[in-house]
Amino acid sequence: MAAKMNALVMTILKTRAAMGAAFAALALLAEAPASAGSPAPAPDAGFWEALRAASSGDRVAALAEMRTACAGGMGYACFMAGEMLLEESASAANAQAARDAYLQACRIGGAPEGCTEYGRLLWRGVGGGADPHGARAAFANGCAAGDSLGCFHQGVLLEAGIGGPADAAAARALHHASCHRGHIASCARLGVMLAQGAGGEPDPAQARMVLSRACESRGSPEACGNFGAMLAAGLGGPVEPARARSHLVGACSHGYAPACSNLDTLAAARPSGGAAPALIPVLLPETEESGCAAGEAAACHVTALVLHGAPGSRNEEAARRALACVLGSQRDCQGEEER
Repeated sequence: MAAKMNALVMTILKTRAAMGAAFAALALLAEAPASAGSPAPAPDAGFWEALRAASSGDRVAALAEMRTACAGGMGYACFMAGEMLLEESASAANAQAARDAYLQACRIGGAPEGCTEYGRLLWRGVGGGADPHGARAAFANGCAAGDSLGCFHQGVLLEAGIGGPADAAAARALHHASCHRGHIASCARLGVMLAQGAGGEPDPAQARMVLSRACESRGSPEACGNFGAMLAAGLGGPVEPARARSHLVGACSHGYAPACSNLDTLAAARPSGGAAPALIPVLLPETEESGCAAGEAAACHVTALVLHGAPGSRNEEAARRALACVLGSQRDCQGEEER
């Protein structure tokens, strides 16, 4: 019985589903009678008590029990405590406590998502100072333990050279492995790297196939936007204007801004036989714009990378590079030829 319950816990954690639904489902198992002769679990007892308390609506008791189970050495509980703290309040105290809980989950093991979430808080400077180097290490730990989101973030930081030396080849390999495990953002990023030849030889045909699957099977706006650009430009296959426009419209309507820019370029260029839209890199959520605005040199550098090659964005890219230079990023002070 205990093994089945733990397997279900891990399945639910990996989905990152709504906390309320997770608690309700797990509470049903927690209330099921144990088989004869089954030893009482410890420190799992606090974990299941937390789930029972949450299912009855007592979130205060649930959090207290979860933190007790975490202190007893249960990695799952530390991860869940971090999730509960951030769901309860975005206060500085809760953010710091969540950061500590995720770190404990990562150190104890058994919940690789804890490493990844710890890395995300380090990168964004939530619950303490920003630490790009520590974030990169945390993402690497999460990835090594099997969390595909950790692999995605590690790959992005490796490609951009944030928190350590740039290594596009290693980033491409990470996105390739994570994409094959079904992580859609990694597939979208892998497709762009294949198309642009980042981290290895360009392979437009493979890029088109990867982006096509991520777009048409999984509906990724980033993949659809870049797949539409490839269809419009005839990269990796024939030019397909109608299909390109369909995917660009879909990606734009779901908030992927580069697809909207490409739609404008496509509309202006095609009647006169002008150039097809540029292929635009996938954005890394929750990092660049907010971090650059807050004065983080690395974030301004990544924003400039994202803008590079986008239609009508040259002045904006230059402004981001100039700000990154002022903030101490020497590579952004050396001119375009150095990139």
